[in-house]
Amino acid sequence: MASSSVRALPKSSRGHLPAQYQKLYRKSIRNPEEFWSQQASELLIWRKKWKSVLEWKPPFARWFVGGTLNVSENCLDRHLTGSRRNQAALIWEGEPGDKQPKKPTPELRETLREHVAEVISAIAKPDDIRFADALPRTRSGKIMRRLLKEVASSGQVTGDTTTLEDYSVLAKLV
Repeated sequence: MASSSVRALPKSSRGHLPAQYQKLYRKSIRNPEEFWSQQASELLIWRKKWKSVLEWKPPFARWFVGGTLNVSENCLDRHLTGSRRNQAALIWEGEPGDKQPKKPTPELRETLREHVAEVISAIAKPDDIRFADALPRTRSGKIMRRLLKEVASSGQVTGDTTTLEDYSVLAKLV
């Protein structure tokens, strides 16, 4: 991609930016593909590295062509071993005025099944819905996903559960 097709930051704005940002900005304008390749390599976990950083056919651009990454792994899982491991990733808050969570009932189960069919598609309508007070907490998001998949597919857990903080949470799902 020719650098002439990249819009530069207006000169009036440049003096107000920290020096480190200005340096990164200049590099991104001089060689966008090299810059974004470096950023993607350093900041993201790739399952499969891309073949081409950018395919530019105006007005369409395709970035990291052929590359594969797992969004959950990059947004959540990678933080489970670092200093953020004990910080909440998701905090659920009910609607204003909600007093308590809804109790699982056959009517609620059917309402949820119908909602999925209506909003996503009839083919996505789940056969079963399981209610849980909490999700199993482990040191690894991969382990949690495996455990939930086992429960959903066979109704039992056969794999290692030694990293679970509280096995009773999983037992309630089975």
